Amino acid sequence: MARQTLRRQPPRRRWTIATGLAVALAASCGGSGFRYVADRDAGVYFKLPDGWTTLPDEGVTEQFASPTADADTQRLIGFDAAPDPAVEHLLHPDAAHPAGLSRVRLLSIRERDQLSLAALRNEFLPVDSLPPGRVRLLASEDIETDTGLHGTESTFEIGLDEGTYTLTQVVLVDAGTQVVYGLVVGCTQSCYAEQRSDIEAVVESWSIEEP
Repeated sequence: MARQTLRRQPPRRRWTIATGLAVALAASCGGSGFRYVADRDAGVYFKLPDGWTTLPDEGVTEQFASPTADADTQRLIGFDAAPDPAVEHLLHPDAAHPAGLSRVRLLSIRERDQLSLAALRNEFLPVDSLPPGRVRLLASEDIETDTGLHGTESTFEIGLDEGTYTLTQVVLVDAGTQVVYGLVVGCTQSCYAEQRSDIEAVVESWSIEEP
């Protein structure tokens, strides 16, 4: 399958369409300090820094499966950079190390009729429903591939009683409005600043193989 180039405003990067993926945690990428995580059934793969851990499927699915889709119509991969990795660190405002989630799910008939960019923006957290002044949009870029995948990549700061949580997410829908592909990575504001290069490497490596 050919590589696809994003049609979006600068800065530009390549959006990779992967081929021949196995469901596996691959070996390190040639001593680069990263290794690839691949899920052929979901059609996604991405790289994680050495030392980051993938989390047990059962716990991730139990806590982060979308309530609008049946469990057997979605695939999830959770990961955590903490020395004591745990599902509870995912999307938690006190996460002192980067932690994130990749989720692929089928849309319900009702969701297909009502899907909007706002719905994609709120795929992981209800950022539009938080009190005014609690959410700050740091960056946002529209994404579109030659196969019709489209959506946004966004970085938010969310002010909570526990402190400020920073996250980057990419959420896309296929051309037929059948499947939503999402990736989110976040941690506390200070953690995000310190780990920004690794977080960006994970996000930029996230790739999709459409059926």
